[in-house]
Amino acid sequence: MVLKHDGPPLRPSGNHSARSIAAEQAEHARRADHVAFDDNWRPPPPGATHKGEPLLAASCRWREAQERIAAQDLFVQYAGGKAHVRQGQRFYVDSHARVLVGWHGTVSPPCGMDGESMIAGVGDRSG
Repeated sequence: MVLKHDGPPLRPSGNHSARSIAAEQAEHARRADHVAFDDNWRPPPPGATHKGEPLLAASCRWREAQERIAAQDLFVQYAGGKAHVRQGQRFYVDSHARVLVGWHGTVSPPCGMDGESMIAGVGDRSG
């Protein structure tokens, strides 16, 4: 079963840096009682960095998609590796500011195995 976003239209919410996203993720994690993760979307250890910037957590909560624009290159832990969001690139986060990452690390938009966007109303893979 493929889950797609069926909520209101998506709108960008400004530029976001790795540190601002990491702070938002930490605040949500601090308030969470219990969160279960599939191995592909397991969050990085607290304080993990890549190239001197926070290593961000990934998500597959497609229905919660909120569009953002990267203010700098971002790196997201995904499936034992790192997904890359380039500076100026659109990407999507869930309600806990975790970056939505699809098959093979796709982020703009996150795509399923078929190459189709996991977010309704958002075009096919562009990066």
